Parts: sequence; C-alpha cells; structure tokens
Amino acid sequence: MLFAPGDARLTLIAALRHDSDAIIIQVGGEFDIASVPTWREHLGRVWELSGVPALVLDFTDLVFCDTAGLGELVRAFKRSQARGTRLVLTGVDGPMRRILDLTGLREIFEIRPTTADAMSVL
Repeated sequence: MLFAPGDARLTLIAALRHDSDAIIIQVGGEFDIASVPTWREHLGRVWELSGVPALVLDFTDLVFCDTAGLGELVRAFKRSQARGTRLVLTGVDGPMRRILDLTGLREIFEIRPTTADAMSVL
C-alpha cells in the first residue's frame, strides 16, 4: 500500500487493467480530497482511449470515501453516460455502500458483487 511521505495516512491506490471487454480500475485506500488527483490521472487514461465498451470500478479494498470521492464518482458516471461507456461498480461494501445508501445514489449505478460477476454480464 502507498503512504504519503512522513504521514501515516493511507492514500488512494488504483490499479488500471485492460481486458478485451472492459477497463478495470481497482480502487483501494482512501478516496478523498487528497486522492482526487490520482483518481483523475487514472480516469484520464481511460477517457483518452476510444471505444471503451465498459469501465469496471472495483472498490473491494476501499477503506474511506468522502464527498470529494463521491463527487468524482458521479462525474465518472456522467462522463461514461456521455461517451456510451457502461459503468459497473463492484466491491461496494463498507464505506462505499454506506455513502451511496446515505445519498440515495446507489440507485443510479449498476452494481455487481465482484469484478468476475461484472465481466460475466458484459
């Protein structure tokens, strides 16, 4: 896991993987105002590609999400809609589930239990 220099605070960890049917981003650590630049960097790589049929965001290893993280997730949803890219969330338990439930946003996202489940329906 990644730590900021001289800081015991966990930062966002994102791993980008390309599959023939989707791009998968595994998100772990903290999804907050401090990690938004890392998030935007990873998503920027996705949006530079043309013809991405689906984007799977795996939140299995997420430990925290604040409103800045949630805002970035909503922006990703809007961008995927505009591009015609299917967006699927996986590993939505713990902090991500709680924030989506509290805000009522759970209903707008396609959610699957695991990345394998998401890939099976793409």
